[in-house]
Amino acid sequence: MVPIGRLKRMFEGRAPSLSKAGPSPVAIDFGVGSLKVLQVVPGEPPSLVGAACLVTPEHLLEDHAKRLQFQVDQLPGLIRKGGFKGKRAVCAVPASMAFCKHMQLPRTEGASMKSLIEAALPTQLGRPAHQVVFRYVEAPPPERGVGKSEVVVTAVGRELVSQMMEGVKAARLEPVGIHGQFQAIIRAFDYMYASPEEAEHTTLYLDIGAGTTNCVIAHGQRLAFTRDINIGGLALDQTVAKQLKLSFEEACKTRRELIYLTASEAAAARDARPAEPAPNEASDGSGAEGVSAGGTAVAPARTAQLEDLGLKRRGGNRGPDPDLTEALEIMGDEVAMCLRYHGSLYPSRKIDRAIFVGGEARSRPLCQHLAKALRLPAQVADPMARVARASTSGFPNVDLTQAQPGWTVPLGLCLCPTDL
Repeated sequence: MVPIGRLKRMFEGRAPSLSKAGPSPVAIDFGVGSLKVLQVVPGEPPSLVGAACLVTPEHLLEDHAKRLQFQVDQLPGLIRKGGFKGKRAVCAVPASMAFCKHMQLPRTEGASMKSLIEAALPTQLGRPAHQVVFRYVEAPPPERGVGKSEVVVTAVGRELVSQMMEGVKAARLEPVGIHGQFQAIIRAFDYMYASPEEAEHTTLYLDIGAGTTNCVIAHGQRLAFTRDINIGGLALDQTVAKQLKLSFEEACKTRRELIYLTASEAAAARDARPAEPAPNEASDGSGAEGVSAGGTAVAPARTAQLEDLGLKRRGGNRGPDPDLTEALEIMGDEVAMCLRYHGSLYPSRKIDRAIFVGGEARSRPLCQHLAKALRLPAQVADPMARVARASTSGFPNVDLTQAQPGWTVPLGLCLCPTDL
């Protein structure tokens, strides 16, 4: 076990420092969909040292404790295969297993911010403060609410941090840093803020993963807001599997066949649709009603709703389309709530752009739909594209010939300061 004093220093310790030469620490991202390990040599641009990935077995996707234990057990073998150098390692706290909350705390003379947070944690967490380790980041002062500080608090159980650190040590590495995912996301895009104009931009980062969607808003390079939304690719695939009575693997493939329709294409598709039969009328066999692989009738409205959202299966009529209306609306509404909260604190800071990252950002239709719903200029980022490498092959389960928005957190971790 890692001593309690060491755990406290992990989240409340000395000021960070950056490595001055040589490769970065080995970055370890214990994600829901996969375990990713990356190492670069920092610079402009960074250069790749090693990368490796282990996909999570389907039966562990929803069991956070068993999944983490599986990843910890497999980490030593993955490190041996990846061509990594040195013994230093830095980790991200799994978003699915962490508590992250904004707190508005009064500025009290003679009371430290740490003591104010410790006093508030039991109410917020339902756990005594001594059972968790926490770290906080002070956001920019709110434009409203004079006399209060806006603080982003990340807390995790001591047992979780201990498990991660013991796993890193079992892989013969020395932990030198642990960060929230939002910190790694912002750090991965530091290079964009070289000019004074860029430094003033307000950016929404949407990290769409398998288990959660991490909504991060930054004023330049400074965190202003973050929240984990408990919906991601896994929930969408489960919706497809349930509706169409498919296996999970078939559902994943089906969802990835969806394409985005422009407004004119969606309107044309709606105009071309045959009239739907009345509720009590039998189908006339014209094909207005589809049948799933399991033989279950699929209402014509399902395709209609999907076209209204601008999504349709690639390749024309190849079977019934899933209806992701509700799930996508929930995701869009949750992100919109985040934007409203940010707007209530900083009414003069409009969101200038949205940047989509995370493994699910490979689904361009999903990103296009969210950008349309949020009415923001947006782009899908591939931070690995700027990483110099001698080859695109030889990295276990990593295809560097394709865009890799899911590697944003590992790359950001490589560039984060060490803090243990």
